Amino acid sequence: MKSSIKENLDANYTVNFIHLSLNSPIGRDKIWVLVEGEDDCKIYPKFFKENNRKIEQVHGGCGQLEIVIEKLQKYNDKVIGIRDADFCHITNNYLPFPNMFYTDFHDIEMMMIHNDSVFKNIFYDFGLSEVSNEIKNNLLEESVFVGYIRYYNELNDCRLNFQGLSFGNLHTKNDDNSLILLKKKLIDEINNRSTQKNFVIDEEIIDKFSKSVDLSLSYQLINGHDFIKLLAFRINFILTSKKINDKEVSKLLRNSYTMNEFKQTDLFKNIQVWQHNSRVDILNE
Repeated sequence: MKSSIKENLDANYTVNFIHLSLNSPIGRDKIWVLVEGEDDCKIYPKFFKENNRKIEQVHGGCGQLEIVIEKLQKYNDKVIGIRDADFCHITNNYLPFPNMFYTDFHDIEMMMIHNDSVFKNIFYDFGLSEVSNEIKNNLLEESVFVGYIRYYNELNDCRLNFQGLSFGNLHTKNDDNSLILLKKKLIDEINNRSTQKNFVIDEEIIDKFSKSVDLSLSYQLINGHDFIKLLAFRINFILTSKKINDKEVSKLLRNSYTMNEFKQTDLFKNIQVWQHNSRVDILNE
């Protein structure tokens, strides 16, 4: 019940709450780090000093987060927003606020997956570290098709529904244990679940669209949650005992990703510049 109540809190509630906190004796010295998702609240705290920061999820996705950041601009030295870039780096569509920051790739999950050493670390417990690159390449090739659909939906306002998409019956296994995405079945599933869609998509539309998109942008196109769900299935093709799910894979990635890796990112460097300009000290450097 508590989570459902929180999910109904809109940007205005968050703005008023932070405004009151920043004008109180207890909260005036806090720096607010606002993020989009529950998993963001699990990964970002390790990058900031505990004594003077407050990590807070803004429910409702990036749109609500952007509203909060815009309305709190007079506190732009006390409040920052970190949002998944989604397709912003491809479209060059950014908010003109000095305290809004974007992940290097589509989301924080793809930032973690992009780092080869972080990705390889999650396979040691399974005895699969030697094939980690093979697994990554397989999943990049397959999951980018889902990225094309999401990007096409973004550009054309198709109003397709991806919420809760699990891929459970939308993939198959090759003889070498590689994963194959069942593209037509995936498109049918998305069309069927999208009761408010503006028009029906098909494989020909997406294949034609994909040819207009630079494949080198795969880390910008792929949604990290899609990749991780498919990764769990790919690992389970090989495991013969205990199976793993996407939540466990996400946790392994977060545990593997440290401050050392975060320091290599543009996201860290951009926050570092803001920190210097705002004369605050919140990053664990």
